Amino acid sequence: MDIERTCLEILLRQVYFEWVAPGSSAGEDDYRGLTKKRFLRLARGYLRYATEDENEQMYNWLQVKLKEENGIFTFIRQMSERFLQLSEEGICYRAEEKQFFHWKELVTGLGLELFTMSFLAGRSLCEELSEKQEADCICMPFPKLKHSELGSLLGNDGEGLAENHFHLKGSFPVFLLNWSCLMNHIGDPNDFLHGFQEYQEGELVFREEDRGRKGLYVSVIQAAAYRICLFECYEKIPRKERLEISDGREYDESDLRRIQIQIDSYRGLTEDSFSEKGRVACPDYALYGIWEICRFRDEMPVAGEKYFLYRCFRAVYSGIFGDREKNLFYRYLLIALRFRSEMVQTNRKRGFANFLTYQDRKEDIIDFYKEDYEKYVMRLTACSLQKHQNLASMELRISPKPRAEDTLRRIRFYDENILEGFEKEDDRAKGLSRCFYVLHFPKKREEKIRELEPRDAVLRREMDGFLYEQMELIRMEKNHYGRGGGDPRVRGYDTCAGEIGCRPEVFALFYRRIQQFAGENQVDWIHWTYHVGEDYLDLVDGLRAVDEVVRFCELPEGSRLGHGMALGIEPGSYYCMRQNRVLLPAQDLLDNIAWTLGFCRENGIVVEETLKKDLEKEFRRLWGMIYQGEAEEPGEKYRWVDTYSVKTETEVKRTTGEETGFFRAWREAAVTRSEMPWDEYYDAWKLRGDSPRLYLESLREMENSADGGSDLRIPRALAGCESDLREAARGAREKENCRWLYLRYHYDVPARERGYRTEIFTFTETYIRLIRRMQGELREKLTAKRIGIECNPSSNYQIGPFERYEEHPMFCMYGKNLNDVPASRMSVSINTDDMGIFQTSLEMEYMTMYMALQKCKTEDGHKRYSREEIIRWLADVKRMGREQSFIKCERLPRG
Repeated sequence: MDIERTCLEILLRQVYFEWVAPGSSAGEDDYRGLTKKRFLRLARGYLRYATEDENEQMYNWLQVKLKEENGIFTFIRQMSERFLQLSEEGICYRAEEKQFFHWKELVTGLGLELFTMSFLAGRSLCEELSEKQEADCICMPFPKLKHSELGSLLGNDGEGLAENHFHLKGSFPVFLLNWSCLMNHIGDPNDFLHGFQEYQEGELVFREEDRGRKGLYVSVIQAAAYRICLFECYEKIPRKERLEISDGREYDESDLRRIQIQIDSYRGLTEDSFSEKGRVACPDYALYGIWEICRFRDEMPVAGEKYFLYRCFRAVYSGIFGDREKNLFYRYLLIALRFRSEMVQTNRKRGFANFLTYQDRKEDIIDFYKEDYEKYVMRLTACSLQKHQNLASMELRISPKPRAEDTLRRIRFYDENILEGFEKEDDRAKGLSRCFYVLHFPKKREEKIRELEPRDAVLRREMDGFLYEQMELIRMEKNHYGRGGGDPRVRGYDTCAGEIGCRPEVFALFYRRIQQFAGENQVDWIHWTYHVGEDYLDLVDGLRAVDEVVRFCELPEGSRLGHGMALGIEPGSYYCMRQNRVLLPAQDLLDNIAWTLGFCRENGIVVEETLKKDLEKEFRRLWGMIYQGEAEEPGEKYRWVDTYSVKTETEVKRTTGEETGFFRAWREAAVTRSEMPWDEYYDAWKLRGDSPRLYLESLREMENSADGGSDLRIPRALAGCESDLREAARGAREKENCRWLYLRYHYDVPARERGYRTEIFTFTETYIRLIRRMQGELREKLTAKRIGIECNPSSNYQIGPFERYEEHPMFCMYGKNLNDVPASRMSVSINTDDMGIFQTSLEMEYMTMYMALQKCKTEDGHKRYSREEIIRWLADVKRMGREQSFIKCERLPRG
């Protein structure tokens, strides 16, 4: 299977469409194969592990395969028939357990629709299918999973699955919807070109030939022309009405208007054909053959492209297409897959930053037609996925608008589109009741340091604005519910996006204040989750972030953490991948060391004496460098107080009118010490959930105090602000040095600048063993607090620091029924995250974990777990997922 997958990857993702001869010429690259020189050159760059002789053997094998009738198209069909079958329910997966992950990688790289449509085309020539059967198969968002052991678990027992981590705008078929839109609007006066210029093909190996390669935008124009030509061929449009394709000339921007006129005429023809039954806007002219059946279906916006692929494959297999059309179809697929690699994560890079590149592009094309495609997105996600899966609840995560009324107006728009997707009144009620919304706020890195402003000042102000709007939103929902309206639609809050460079402390006040407001107003339907422990520069940093979320945000019982991979990643494997060395900012390293020592002390974890001394020594070095300005060379020192006052006094007087006495008090009260004990620093870290603004105001009080303010005592500014200060940090707040250090952490500009310097830190085996114990302790704490983890297998595998699904962190988080796995008892659930980007479904995620456990082996090569143990484990996970769902809440009395 590895050989077949590799060959298809090379033929469909490494070949440039310009190399494929438009006509039929022997000895050239076309749908029947590549020249030996070309293949070996591509294989050399793609297969780093293979020798030249092995590549040559692969070429010889492939040549025989492609000599079969229809070349690459038969190859695609044969691969699809190994994994798919046709039943009364439509296209279904075969339970090919040994090859499951090879198939998963294949469709991730090349797209599921390529294989489902080639399979359907082949079957339609062997057995007669009605138009409705064809349309039903084409409109399936993914094949059904027919598995004797998993059938009951996946909802056939009457208990549906809970989808607890579902980003609405990342869960529609990203490539299909954007590509279909582009193929139908390529000549519209939109600035598509600007977006294409920003794309970078990270999945391709750049070679010498890249210099002469056409840009992506020009390539897409060719694809739009090829699509029309192939459509006209299989629909048997009269030749005099067809778009001419010349073998000697490629299309460019000067042809866009002519191409768009042809597209619009076919799209209008489709709409007019059935206008007597009510005109519906047709998003894709390729729907022509199934428009009457599909025009009211949820999947209609992407069915056109799938139907186009189906008709092309059928025309290939039935002989309607000649060599010229087959080569045009091959060219079309090469361009489409090149574009797909820019919309869907297909490369092998890890980390959230790589994923973010794709996530930010998911609406690049459809955003030009926002009004229509907003409706399509809702129908493709909240409606279609409910109908094709057995779901008990569906948590739709969306970004809030700046104003509460605008957020609720957008939610009403979404709800209306959900209701339109169900015909029967009972189905409409159930469909809407299964869905609810969680508002997520994106983390953002600090762009620059600002004088007299705390860390992340811009994002903090933004969250302050959202705070009062969300209080108003909760109030509006409560009033609506109390007057006999429907159930509250917003059930919780989340933070999303990349963690690196944005600590949980930034969102702590928002979380605590909303909790306080909800409690005061007897609102019980608001719940909490937080993306954390997914992406980090060091495993200790990820564990600290988890602790910070729980501490600073004060997550209540029943809350959840999104991803949380740091809790279950095997430390030995993690650091082995990095040669036991990590790179991270000095401030983060300082914090991590202090947190390690403090966390271990608080939880009774013994730190070996040698390791403790090493950590304390490194702590002192970093403290001196960051907060005392100690350079690497002896004797080069400067005090923060003097440097800070000189840099900022003039600026502050000019912009705020503050008197120099403010800085005089600052200088006189500053505690400049050659050393800072790590335990005192750790206590100061506990204040990071407090509002930094109050500490700056307390400094101003010093200047106005009767004695001139020589001490930073607990001032009036810190009194009566319970929502801004954590009660749990009261002890640390009473310590003068802790308050001073917290103030410096936020407002000491030179120290902050030095804290951004990159450091290299080496982990010893002793430290790695300690981290393993810290992980276990943190898991126990979360279990005791009944805080669950939202696991997302495909997303975690693509982003996270592990190589195989058998190493997924959730097996460490919950080990009951798995004999040799540490038996943690955390609440975990299986979810999809961004299923449109990761090419998955909730059923497929359960199957993925089932197969991962099947592949686990003992040292002597036997299966580690029985099928019964695996099914019991998955049943537990399903139950916990249902228990985690925010759909549950006590109801307020109406009236």
